[in-house]
Formats: sequence, C-alpha cells, structure tokens
Amino acid sequence: MKNNKRITINDIAKLAGVSKSTTSLVLNGRSKEYRVSDETRDRIIALASEHNYQPSFHARSLRSTRSHTIGLVVPEMTNHGFALISRELEMLCREAGLQLLIACTDENPGQEMMAVNSLVQRQVDGLIVASSQLNDGEYQKINARLPVVQMDRLIGESALPLVITDSIASTCALVENVARQHPDEFYFLGGQPRISPTRDRLAGFQQGLQQAGVECRPNGS
Repeated sequence: MKNNKRITINDIAKLAGVSKSTTSLVLNGRSKEYRVSDETRDRIIALASEHNYQPSFHARSLRSTRSHTIGLVVPEMTNHGFALISRELEMLCREAGLQLLIACTDENPGQEMMAVNSLVQRQVDGLIVASSQLNDGEYQKINARLPVVQMDRLIGESALPLVITDSIASTCALVENVARQHPDEFYFLGGQPRISPTRDRLAGFQQGLQQAGVECRPNGS
C-alpha cells in the first residue's frame, strides 16, 4: 500500500545521510553561504524533488514570526468598487506568495472591531481597512504591533498611512463640466455623511457648481 505520510525535513536528511541543519541550509538556498559541497547539495535537492517535499507553512511562520497573510476589512462586497479592489488585492497577494483574508463589516463599527480583532488573533502581517469608525484610537493601538493602512476612507483626522482617491477634485471636474453644458437643476444623492468619501464628494459637487456659475441651494430649497 502506498504510504501517504507527508515527508519531513528529517526524512530528507536521513535519506541523504546528512544532518537536519545541513538539509535545512540547502533547502533554504544557503548552501554556498555555509560551504555545503555541491555533491551534497545536489543529492538533497534531488531527494526533495523525488519525494515531493513541501516545507511546513506553520513551521516556517514560527521561524520567521510571519504568517504570510494580510487582512482586508471592507464595509460590503456587494459594492462594485470594494469587490473590484478585493479581487485585485487578492491577485497581488497571490503573486507575492501571500494570502488575503477578507472581512465584511456591513458599515457597523462594532462588527468592524470584532472582525479586526479576529484577524489580529490570526496573526496577520498587516491590515488594510476601509473603516466606518470616527476615530482611530483602536487602530493606533494595533498599529503599534503591525502595519495598518487606511483605504478609501479617512478615519477622522488619522495620521495612519492611507490610499485614497481625490474625490473632491474628480467630483468637482465632473459636475463643473456637466453644469456648464446643462445649467438646470442639480441634486446630490450621496452616501452616509459620517464617512469621508461622502463629505468629499459633496464638497466637490458644491465646488463644481460654483465654478460653473450655478447657484447651490442646500437641502433642496
């Protein structure tokens, strides 16, 4: 009967007739640095290939103190923008040999922190967050342990690193262009006023009308 037991680095070392440390050096590409002979290196590599040796991901994580995972926190996956960003990030992580763990918060600050704490407990190497929080107090604490990057949304006046679109300038340019051609009635239908993209788009909307010479009347008056 075929033995399906996963072969270990100890097994490779015994088959090659060398120590576990020598085998580890070869399989981690450090044979030249420690002057392992070419003959020994080739024998170990051949045995590893023959027996389809795969290093233990868990053991490698313990040695490097890295989990090779990134946490992504988004409000919802039904939003086309967040779905597209999630897909692109997953592809980039895969190419880099990383795993992307995605958590959805449904725009609920309490649920968001539960998701974040769960990801931290899973020992992710970093967090990318599109947050519903109004202040970054909890994220500052987490940032002392692992990198936190804001995405799409600014958390209050947070100084944490961020990747965000210039919603003011882009909305302003769009509205001004349309308003100059069709200076009729305009209405702003935005999202939640508590989050930064909505506030920025409203500011851009107002600036665009102003630059087009169209009066902006608040609250539909």
